[in-house]
Amino acid sequence: MKLLILFSLSYFVNHQVYAKDYDSALVTIPKEFSKNDTIEIKNMPPIRSQDGLGLCTSFAVSALFDFYTCQAKKIDCSKISPDQQASVLGIAKYAENTDLMDDPENSNNYKKIRIGGMAGDTCMNIINNFKKIPKESCAPFDLLMNINTTSIQNQKDNIVALESKYKMSKEQKVDCVDCIADDIKALFPFSGSKAKIKAALGEPEYEKFLYSLLLPEKCNQDSKFQITAPSKELDYFPKENEKIDRPGVVNKIKDILKNGTPIIADAVCMAEVFVEPKSKCNPGHSVVISGYSQMCSTVKPIKCYDAFKVHNSWGQKWQDENNDGWILADEFIKRTHNMIGTFSWLK
Repeated sequence: MKLLILFSLSYFVNHQVYAKDYDSALVTIPKEFSKNDTIEIKNMPPIRSQDGLGLCTSFAVSALFDFYTCQAKKIDCSKISPDQQASVLGIAKYAENTDLMDDPENSNNYKKIRIGGMAGDTCMNIINNFKKIPKESCAPFDLLMNINTTSIQNQKDNIVALESKYKMSKEQKVDCVDCIADDIKALFPFSGSKAKIKAALGEPEYEKFLYSLLLPEKCNQDSKFQITAPSKELDYFPKENEKIDRPGVVNKIKDILKNGTPIIADAVCMAEVFVEPKSKCNPGHSVVISGYSQMCSTVKPIKCYDAFKVHNSWGQKWQDENNDGWILADEFIKRTHNMIGTFSWLK
């Protein structure tokens, strides 16, 4: 099966949500509402946080792969170890991109940490062309990015500062590369030696700089630092020329969930103000749908709504504060634009 070339979604690629900045598409249904006709996939992996880096694509693919690892190994997925998890940074280098699809075997195409991309395409690229991906223990995102040691805002500020430092080194705004390396080391103390940081600063592109800084080469070359991707095929909807109304999307999601299969939702428009139809949207976001329920108010007049449970990459705090990810399905579906391949899953 060929990679889905979703050029109709290209405007989403480099405009992903960094953290809990936009809640407009993820309208939480209150805990007080009762659940009916519930389909919920259990034993999902832990909720993680992308925080300051726009890697929701990689987090969605990682959640899907980790789910199937737990299923295959028959382990409690809440306790999956970094040695069993798929590396978020390792997945990021396979993000959908036209130069990758034109020449998937050229390893030089993959020496980048790609911000953006489509989770469905990334997933298919790995399964069809590579099979192996680095373990999270080889390139631990939370440690390398200094997660849990600073506030989310500080993490975002650090990412902005990191890119600024890289640009400064290229634009020769400062004479002291050693000074820039020292600054980066202070922001990201676990990123490696000063010599490694200086070598990474020599890369011609920011995404290649991130790759050199954050992803050790051994993760890509030595099988003991890698896991095997699920041996499955990727399916998706809508297909080309397939139009599905909102009740049809809900029914399709329910049918897939009944098979015990989590679903990637790609390029969900997260703009605060959303007008249909809309030809452009910044930013876009990827999540994993792990449940459906009809949720009804418990006081008269009784009102019922279709709801999806999303496995989001905005951290456990967001999940806890938003009824464990139960959101209004109608608003969520509206913001997917019914475009080709918005929803994808492994079978």
